[in-house]
Amino acid sequence: PTNKGLFPEFDTPEKSERRMQELVKDGTRALRINGLLSRHTFPEQLERVNRNIRELTAAARHHQIKIIDHRDLTVLWNMGSGVRSLTAHTDWLMRSVDTAGVTRGYCLNNPDFRRDFYREMVEHVRKTGVDGLMIDETCFFTPKYCGCVHCRQAFTRDTGLTLPMDETSPILFNPKHTLWKSWL
Repeated sequence: PTNKGLFPEFDTPEKSERRMQELVKDGTRALRINGLLSRHTFPEQLERVNRNIRELTAAARHHQIKIIDHRDLTVLWNMGSGVRSLTAHTDWLMRSVDTAGVTRGYCLNNPDFRRDFYREMVEHVRKTGVDGLMIDETCFFTPKYCGCVHCRQAFTRDTGLTLPMDETSPILFNPKHTLWKSWL
């Protein structure tokens, strides 16, 4: 399916088997699947999606094809339950370095977010039997992100430098300043 696909392509074992037979004829040995990449935005869909992926994986195993599931890490879509997830976990969101304003994406360095994501991935593999995961969007959206406490602490720990907390600081966004070059 497409990135926002809902997995109707494999909603029955027969559809999964038919697709695997087509792929075997083409010599396919591994298949990367997408769909609802930002699955933390669609918790109400997860049981159905996991069931569909489990059926697809079973059909793939029969044909000795590996299944790699493509997932987004940080992106939080503003559809489905995205806003509810955003408000439930504002402490997980990326924050800009100048205003501390939030964006609709989770911070890679937030230990609570990472712990929850790793737990979810282990559970997903257990429920679906996929052979691997392709974790995408493992990035910060712009040089403004992320200025949360976890990122600031990691930056200081790794460089010995401290990002200014003053949004009017001439250091922020100054491509000639050593601190900003280090940040980038």
